Amino acid sequence: MHAPPNFRIYDQAACLEHMGCIGFGTLIIAAEALPVIAHMPFTISPIGDEVYVRFHLARANPAVAALIGIEARSEPAMLVVNGPSHYISPDWYGSPDRVPTWNYTAIHASGPVEALDEDALQPALSELSARFEADLAPKTPWTLDKMTSGRLDAMCRAIKGFQMRIETLEGTQKMSQDKPDEDAKSVAKALKSLGTEDARRIADLIIASRGPETR
Repeated sequence: MHAPPNFRIYDQAACLEHMGCIGFGTLIIAAEALPVIAHMPFTISPIGDEVYVRFHLARANPAVAALIGIEARSEPAMLVVNGPSHYISPDWYGSPDRVPTWNYTAIHASGPVEALDEDALQPALSELSARFEADLAPKTPWTLDKMTSGRLDAMCRAIKGFQMRIETLEGTQKMSQDKPDEDAKSVAKALKSLGTEDARRIADLIIASRGPETR
């Protein structure tokens, strides 16, 4: 990851928090020709001193065979988690001679992957649904026991669960930290005026990245 010092997220706990809040990422698995890529939701599970990413894929997904292959070879996979992002127009700065750019958050996590056994799959599925159902409160959470046993067993046979132990974790958050406070505030104001969710989130992150005196 290219992450200049003023954009790099040095706090590993902050990287994990970003990942957990988003809960969806792109898994990249090395292969002989092109990398094999899968897009999937995930959960983050601390176990002792280690942190694991748990996920599942359809057995028909080529990434399943690729993951089994790198497990046998003790090779790592990489998970890329992108946060909110937005185009930044030079017109939004108060200073002249600015150029277009893009503000964004991205986390890269990598480490060895292992397949989950059958007994671990349903608990992992319950953990995943509970994570995202919680975001829908006050809705009553959906749970696996709402499925008939036959349908649940059929679903489980059609998927394969995995977990990746995080060995390396890198993060970058480009939020106009390289610009003067007045320029950053001007950009945040312009973003909020757009009225979209991503623009608002980026505006809030820009302001949060500055000192309290600029808020």
